[in-house]
Amino acid sequence: MDALRGLGASSVALSHFLIAFVVEPQWHEGKLKMIAYWLGMVFYGGHSALPFFFMLSGFVLALPAVNNKPQSYSVFITRRGFRLYVPYVVALAIAILGNSRWHGPLYLTSWVNQTWPWPGHVDKHQVLQHLLIFGPVHWAQFNTAFWTLIVSLRLSVVFPVLCYMVLRTRPLVSTLAVAFTAFVVTWYQLHGVINSYTMTLHMTGFFIVGILLARYKDEVFAWASALSERRKTVYLFVALFVYWYSGMLLQLFWKHNVSSVNFRLVVFDWAIASGSIMILILSIEFKPLSRILMARFPQFMGRICYSVYLMHGTVLFVLLYTLSHKWPPLAIFLVYVPSVLCASSLFHYTIEKPSMNFGRSITKSTPQSNILTTAEAHASWVMEHDSPGSLRRGV
Repeated sequence: MDALRGLGASSVALSHFLIAFVVEPQWHEGKLKMIAYWLGMVFYGGHSALPFFFMLSGFVLALPAVNNKPQSYSVFITRRGFRLYVPYVVALAIAILGNSRWHGPLYLTSWVNQTWPWPGHVDKHQVLQHLLIFGPVHWAQFNTAFWTLIVSLRLSVVFPVLCYMVLRTRPLVSTLAVAFTAFVVTWYQLHGVINSYTMTLHMTGFFIVGILLARYKDEVFAWASALSERRKTVYLFVALFVYWYSGMLLQLFWKHNVSSVNFRLVVFDWAIASGSIMILILSIEFKPLSRILMARFPQFMGRICYSVYLMHGTVLFVLLYTLSHKWPPLAIFLVYVPSVLCASSLFHYTIEKPSMNFGRSITKSTPQSNILTTAEAHASWVMEHDSPGSLRRGV
């Protein structure tokens, strides 16, 4: 699962480099150009990674509750804070330093001009909003990838309650909750209101799906394990196709046959999520895929994936401001990839890993509180009354 996260973070980093120079072609510009662009989504389909990230986070965070390992809310939020928030603040400081040195229009694509746009000053109000994570954050101002981290931090605060609701109630209730989030986000999108709050609600649905998958993990993995190798291979190819291309195909169909309104955030992301679920299941139960993911490089990318996500945007914009006016994109790309790997590795070993270890160390000897996380306090009840005995086993 770490390797999957690492590969997903890599695709996001590659996609951000691409859209700094290339505007997604449309059919009227030539079908061959459009098809060539789509085929490359295997390498730079960064948007597909986003539903997967949030679903996987819900799955992993719910495992302690499902496996009956109680943890107090104070321990959970402290570890989560040192795991996510502290590295985020350091990465934010680095991005702000970059913004104070480089700013203004780059005359590349419109996407580029959302980050470090205004010359002469750094918006202190936006710095505060980024630190608080609960304000109306203009997330692309300092680092285009920070919005997902802000959403993850928000959901971490309420995760125990969310987890309790999913584990304690019937699956139908969780399904209706997911449908409700999709409906509300669709309504807001129709009215042109897509901001940090609607995106938080949108990603809550994927968290819920991840928790549901953790709740019924033994049944799901047992089903996948019983499949023949041939069928697993077919399912994997279908899942990869759905993961990479379903959103774009649905978007194209909708645009040319139904309406020009873009529903990519709702309908298309859920199509992508269905492929993500199957990839996650097969990553454990399909040995050829497991062997690939356990290889050295995917594992290395899994270790530094959070640092890649934090640092690649800042590295990209430093290179754009210093090199884009004199180097061709290919030459910048050849500098970009090793620069991201080096900066991310350095950040991981000097900031991310020490912060994570410190969070664990200060909570390691913390006695169990009488006030457990809501999800964990009821995990044993769920396992006794609503799930087979096999749920007591871990993944």
